[in-house]
Amino acid sequence: MGKQIVSQMPPMPLGGAPPDMGGGMPLPPGPGGAPAKPVIAGPLKSVGEILFDFGIEEYIVLHPDKNSEEIARDIWEAYGGSQDGVSQSDKLGERGENSSQNPPEVAQKEKEFTEDTKWKRLPAGKSIGDITSIDEIIGLMKSFEYGTIKKFKAPPPAPPGVMPPMASSINNMERTAFVNSLKDELKKLNKYL
Repeated sequence: MGKQIVSQMPPMPLGGAPPDMGGGMPLPPGPGGAPAKPVIAGPLKSVGEILFDFGIEEYIVLHPDKNSEEIARDIWEAYGGSQDGVSQSDKLGERGENSSQNPPEVAQKEKEFTEDTKWKRLPAGKSIGDITSIDEIIGLMKSFEYGTIKKFKAPPPAPPGVMPPMASSINNMERTAFVNSLKDELKKLNKYL
């Protein structure tokens, strides 16, 4: 059975304004001419910015087979952490404060160029361990999951003569709820972008 995207968040406007990166310049179009997701041009200084940059919402939807700890480890490793939970001293950030002034096109190209070396998006000379820890990321992923489970408990039993919901549809509902809770968290973080 193939993977299916359950929901997708529309592009988030910055500060309630039309989607642009400042100066009234529109975002460059994404694939198929759709508006592109805003890109953080400056150095990633917080775990919230790292999650946004990583595209956590889309990642969770596209990897339904991964649990919260596996997802947290994928984020940790993508930004320069090692499998044993330690930040690697040779994977340091390269973005300076002046990079936040880059126009959207330049920021997008830099993001594409560093797709396989995401740690370069951290502040110059800083490692992932200077910003967060593997335990903090695991805790965030588990709290999203806990909030989802708390919101959506098992459905009531089916009435007589009606087939009860299949386990896969319950898992799908939980995954959708998890993604929705992430959307809420990302909206809260949006004010820092």
